[in-house]
Amino acid sequence: MVKSRTILIILVLILLFTPSANAENITNAAFTVSWQPTLNFGSLIYLDIYDSAGIVTQYAYIELPAAITGTLHFTQYDEINQQPQIYETTAFDENTLTWNNQPAVGSAIDYNWSSDTVVNLTNPSKYIVLIVTGVDVVAWYHSDDSAYPPYFIPSPIPPALSIINNSKTNDTSISKIFLNNSEPITFFVLTNNENMTWNWYKDGILQSNNYDNYTTSWSTGRYHYVSVNGTNANGSSNLLAWGINVYPAMVTTTIAALNETPYNELHEAMRNKDMPALVMATTLPFTNLIGAFFYAIVWFMVFVMLWIKQKSMNIPMVIGIIFGGLMISFLPAQYQLVSVALITLGIFAILYVFFKGRG
Repeated sequence: MVKSRTILIILVLILLFTPSANAENITNAAFTVSWQPTLNFGSLIYLDIYDSAGIVTQYAYIELPAAITGTLHFTQYDEINQQPQIYETTAFDENTLTWNNQPAVGSAIDYNWSSDTVVNLTNPSKYIVLIVTGVDVVAWYHSDDSAYPPYFIPSPIPPALSIINNSKTNDTSISKIFLNNSEPITFFVLTNNENMTWNWYKDGILQSNNYDNYTTSWSTGRYHYVSVNGTNANGSSNLLAWGINVYPAMVTTTIAALNETPYNELHEAMRNKDMPALVMATTLPFTNLIGAFFYAIVWFMVFVMLWIKQKSMNIPMVIGIIFGGLMISFLPAQYQLVSVALITLGIFAILYVFFKGRG
């Protein structure tokens, strides 16, 4: 029974004093004593921080692995009746440090004690000094020469991403990337962390692509964008983004050639001063559009305007017969028979009016 309890106690001690995998032991730490200003205490297994209203003063100097945010862990050596204040300082050597040659105390740093033996440091100096103030206040910790040295656990550093290149410009460009319609492009990024989960976004839509590169294309011509960030146990990374301009798809429909015959004939008639040809050329845009029916419209318009103006059919009929005989040959075949009938009817109408007037 006694043996089992001994083993259990040993296991508990091992668990209590075994730092995590990313912890770094403190290797440079010592305290100074005001009443023994020339003595060095760097080889002792404890750090004694003491104050007696300025009569007896002891500071503890500690070198951190780096000036980064993290938690500093101590093992209690003896009584702790006040948690120390923490200040910046400068480099020192525990083997030569004394009260007389100790570095100056600097500004207070951001910290908070989560317990008597664990302090959270926010962006500290690499070198710090622990001080207690008051009357007969003290804090005892194991030093770096103890079997239970202080250790520092840096806070997790979120992953950081950087651009390697893209397959189109082959550089780190993030804008003015021009692609043809449906042309593929691959983006490559780099991270300073491992075990990343990648989040690629195409025009704001999350893609299924858990890799440090991404290949895509677009079939619509406009402005598009791609972005990426990553996450792991340390947090989320920065966001990278690219802007891409995609040209519209090329038109494949064949456009009919413009009929320039009317223009060519008009230009030729003007150059040759051929008035009949010039008159005919001016009608070509209309006859090309609606055919010979254009002449019927012209004839009808002249006939109707004369009829309305004269309020009689005589003059329109005479003019219609004269010009109708000339224009009838230009009409489509289906209108020629009707035109002949109208002209004949007009002749009889004129003769009827003439003889009726004489009678």
